[in-house]
Amino acid sequence: MDFIENIKSFIITQLIRNKKRDNKLRFTDIERANSIGIIFKADNPNNNEVIVNFANQLKHNNKDIQLLAYINKRDEHINYPFPFISNKELTWYGKPGGGTVGYFIRNPFDILINFTTNKCSPLNYIVASSAAKFRVGFNQSEALDYYDFMLVGRENDNATNLIDNLNKYLH
Repeated sequence: MDFIENIKSFIITQLIRNKKRDNKLRFTDIERANSIGIIFKADNPNNNEVIVNFANQLKHNNKDIQLLAYINKRDEHINYPFPFISNKELTWYGKPGGGTVGYFIRNPFDILINFTTNKCSPLNYIVASSAAKFRVGFNQSEALDYYDFMLVGRENDNATNLIDNLNKYLH
């Protein structure tokens, strides 16, 4: 990383760290949750499909499901089957903005699930800022402070494995 990228990374990391979270743990499982927010980094088409199918399955069980994906750079030739943000919606230092992000941050989801398994500052900002009652993440040891429940899967980038772990521990 060059000097400017280090400054940008420092700024967004500090913004995320400064988000205050009350210490009241409001655990709920997927069966009892009425509203579930799902965020993910949409860089793997196979995983995207698995996550969208999981969301549709939850919708069929009368859950209010909202999806939001992060895409580094949008491919104009692809019609994404989910709402997303891209680098165009980020500030100079990487803070996400726009109406969809604001909705996700303000919505008091019963559960917010981040399917991203590696560092993604825009999605970590959304999780850290979220009004969700219970926040679930995967394999992000550097972001433990933003989550109420962290699952560690053997296959980091396999959405099917992540969903299996989620169903095992939150059903």
